[in-house]
Amino acid sequence: QTWWSAWEAWAKHAYPEGSITLQLKAQDLAQVPLPKSGLVMGLHPEVTNGGPWPAILKNALDCRLPGGRLVFATFYQHEANETKRVCEGFGEVCEVVENPFYIGEPPNSVGTFLRFAVIVAPRAD
Repeated sequence: QTWWSAWEAWAKHAYPEGSITLQLKAQDLAQVPLPKSGLVMGLHPEVTNGGPWPAILKNALDCRLPGGRLVFATFYQHEANETKRVCEGFGEVCEVVENPFYIGEPPNSVGTFLRFAVIVAPRAD
C-alpha cells in the first residue's frame, strides 16, 4: 500500500485526458462491489482452495461495463480450469490460454508465474 498513491499519481500524469484512471485500495471483494470498469484484471485467484472465491469472481464479473474485458491470471492449469468452471457457472463464456513464454515447460513447473489466463468474453448488454 506504500506505493499506491504514487502509482495513482503516475496514471494521472501519464493519461491527463482521463482516458485511464487507476484506483488502488484494500477491500473485501466478496462483500464490496467494484466500480464499473472497462477492463478488470484478477491476479492469481485462489479458487481451488474454496472460501470466498466464487463471490469474489462474481463481483468481478458484475462490475464490467458493456463490452468490458475481464482476465484472470493464474500460475497453474488446474487453477485456470477451476476459475473457468466457476465463471461458466455464472453463465459466462471463457477460454484458457497459456502465456507463450512458458509453452513447452512441464505442466507443474515451479516458478511459472501468471502462466495461464482465463479470458472472459465481453458482456453483450
